[in-house]
Amino acid sequence: MIRNYLNLLNKELSMKLYIILFASFMIILLLVFVIHNNTGLNQYKNQEKILIGKLADLEKQYGISQTTIEHLRKKTADIEQVLQSIPRPPDVKMNDTEDPISHIRKNLIKRSDLIPYEGVLGGTMGFYDENAIHVLNYRWVYAHFDDGHIGGEMLLEYDISEDGDINWKVIASE
Repeated sequence: MIRNYLNLLNKELSMKLYIILFASFMIILLLVFVIHNNTGLNQYKNQEKILIGKLADLEKQYGISQTTIEHLRKKTADIEQVLQSIPRPPDVKMNDTEDPISHIRKNLIKRSDLIPYEGVLGGTMGFYDENAIHVLNYRWVYAHFDDGHIGGEMLLEYDISEDGDINWKVIASE
């Protein structure tokens, strides 16, 4: 009977030991889970702080951009106002031909003698591109010239006589 009692006691102790071991294992597993989740939570909090900082930087850049855009709009309005005040080429017919700007451009194309530079490599200096001749106002023209190898720009003054002839004067060339 004592033997049976000891066997029963032994089984009961073994069972308690298994339960204690199982509970300890579960507690360790729970601690590992909690620690892992806290580490992940800290990582998310750190990432959140970084993203909030980046968002603040972007908001600051946006504000600067808006200020710059507004400043540029004001400058554009000022420039447009100045451009409106610049006198335009005369609105007259010259020799009963095309519009005055086209007439001025075509006349300048014929005047390669105004270019103070010699061509190189067999080229001849001239005003070859009508789109590179800019009539600035009733008095000045800015034009590009070249010989196919080298080129330059010049500022010219012009005067239109009553009969439609154009007199040219070179102001500067480079």
